[in-house]
Amino acid sequence: METLPRHPGGRPRDPAIDVAVLRVAREALLARGLAGLTLSGVAERAGCDRRTIQLRWPTAVDLAAAAVADACPPPLVPPETRRLDEDLRWLVDAGTRFLADPDMGRLIRRMVGEFDADPRMRAAYQTTVLDPWRAAVAHAMERARSRDELRDDVDLPLLTQMLFGPIITRTLLLGTPPEPGLTEATVDLVLRGALRPGA
Repeated sequence: METLPRHPGGRPRDPAIDVAVLRVAREALLARGLAGLTLSGVAERAGCDRRTIQLRWPTAVDLAAAAVADACPPPLVPPETRRLDEDLRWLVDAGTRFLADPDMGRLIRRMVGEFDADPRMRAAYQTTVLDPWRAAVAHAMERARSRDELRDDVDLPLLTQMLFGPIITRTLLLGTPPEPGLTEATVDLVLRGALRPGA
């Protein structure tokens, strides 16, 4: 029979508490930023003990990162189209829907706005928001390399930034929805310098 995860003291942790804590933490981060996100405040609003939170998330930054990660989609793997351009269009479309969600967009903007206040938020942003998308693009690129579609000297981190840069600019910085055809235009433009001739 499956058992609940246990605290160091042996008591099972109630999953409902985690759900409530992360929801309250997101609300506090959106409303007041990192300065307004305290373990004691979250514990009071979530109806649990501060120590319960601290055992799982020792600092406010840890809790903020977990709250954002909890709102992010699960790891993405594009369907096997056997074409890099189709794989990347699928990923960019998924990224557009993710960033265009009003609540998610506000949460990420708030997280980015805390970079100067606490450098740990930058690392948390990279881990919770950027890394899963980088991993998904890298997976698509490795599949393309196995099909000999991709040049050997392509800079994958740079290519990923070029793919998502236009969407991030429009949705997070300008607050405007990406125009129709942006995905196709971005992928086609980026891949002109990445594919082998004839691929």
